[in-house]
Amino acid sequence: MTATAKQSDHTKSASDCHVGDTDLALDGDGKSADAMTPRTSPTAAPTFSEVVSGEGRQNFTPFVSSNAENRDIMDVDVSVVSREDGTMLEDCSINGASHDRSQSAGVQSNLPNPTPDSPHRCDQSPAFLELHAQLLREHQHAEQCSKVADDNYDAYHHLLRETTREKELLHEAVQRAEGRAAHFEQKYTTTLEATDKKIASLKSKLRKAEEQHASLRDHLQVSDTQEPRQIVSSFQALKRSIANACTRISASATDCIHRDAPDLLLSTHSRSRDKLETLLHHASGLITSPSGEGRPLEDFLDYSLRHLLNRSLTDELFNLFHPNVIGEEDIRITELYEDIYAGESQTSSAHVRTCLFSAMDRWTKKGGRKTWAGDFVKRFKAHAVVPLMEAVCGSWSDDMLTPTQEGDVALLSVALEAWTWHRTIRLKSAAQDFYPLYYDDQNRYNEDWMLLFENHKPISAEPRVMALIGLGLESTRSLGAGKAAEQVCHERAEILTDGFSWT
Repeated sequence: MTATAKQSDHTKSASDCHVGDTDLALDGDGKSADAMTPRTSPTAAPTFSEVVSGEGRQNFTPFVSSNAENRDIMDVDVSVVSREDGTMLEDCSINGASHDRSQSAGVQSNLPNPTPDSPHRCDQSPAFLELHAQLLREHQHAEQCSKVADDNYDAYHHLLRETTREKELLHEAVQRAEGRAAHFEQKYTTTLEATDKKIASLKSKLRKAEEQHASLRDHLQVSDTQEPRQIVSSFQALKRSIANACTRISASATDCIHRDAPDLLLSTHSRSRDKLETLLHHASGLITSPSGEGRPLEDFLDYSLRHLLNRSLTDELFNLFHPNVIGEEDIRITELYEDIYAGESQTSSAHVRTCLFSAMDRWTKKGGRKTWAGDFVKRFKAHAVVPLMEAVCGSWSDDMLTPTQEGDVALLSVALEAWTWHRTIRLKSAAQDFYPLYYDDQNRYNEDWMLLFENHKPISAEPRVMALIGLGLESTRSLGAGKAAEQVCHERAEILTDGFSWT
């Protein structure tokens, strides 16, 4: 092969520019042929990205424009073209104007035929510029995407830190809440257990109370029992009956005495002072005042009869366990009941009281209410009314109890009423035990249990009792187990003292 042939082959290998489907051939001196001759490349032309990445460099040779006058428009240096023998072509310059970029434009080299050691300048083409612009756009887009990615990364990283912190705080809050929940659960469990125990205890007490109530209904006929307020109300009515009976008898007796002895106006005018003091005994202060003055006769008889009648009812009825049992038998039965009362509950002791009283009813068989009331009136007249009138006026007649015997009727009514009330507190008082209260001159005034009768001017802080005008009433409730019974005062006793104004 000649030198000319070798140079021609070298020039063809190094100077062919492939753009799309068009090949530009340069002669050995770098001059262009008569015109651009299109031809079909044996292989497809690589894209610009493939050229940049190194793929397809063996198949791409830049072209050189023949319009030297238009080369001042743009210069693009490309160092990615290589010869077929692997030698790099560097610093290819693409020059040209827009009207030279068509495929029909003339192409000429502005450089001599390249050698392996010399740079090769390439003129620009529309396809190459398009690829270059695309590369720039992709590069700008990549930079934008990178910047957005960096911003997103920073935002996501910050959000991750915040989320992690919130998660830690939430975890701490959950732990605290679980701790409080455990504490409250334990406290609730403890309280619930204590409440359950209390409920169980109350249920047990309720069952016992129901059993006692049922037992009491069986033995006491609780359906017939009376409430404490009913018993107190009946007692107050009894006191009024006593006062009315004594006032009626004293008025009738005073009228009768004044007919026979008009000068007998005061208690000191009585015919037998000694008999009066013996009869009144601890109420002898009724006869004269501390200064020795006498009392008006009618008032003296009224208060003396009240004192005597209350004392008789107390001794012959209220202090007895049963009105038909007296003496030693009554004492033993009373002591037996008091012993049971101190050791048992109120319900149990009431059961015993009722059973004992009912048994005595069957055992004595001495008559009922009217029999006892009639006998009581006879005894009271014989031991109180008649001696009082004889001591005052020296004689006695039945007319002194009113001509129509209204006095006897009034006394009988009081006796019947007292007997009924006493039987009620023995048989029909399950909740409490009731006791009438009687005082004499052995006692001093106590405002908790006593009431000064009408007009009084006490001469001392605790004056001595002169006479009892009206009974008091208390109730007790047994607590059992030897404990002291609960006491309640329902009615204070009405008393006279030396401070009472008789005028």
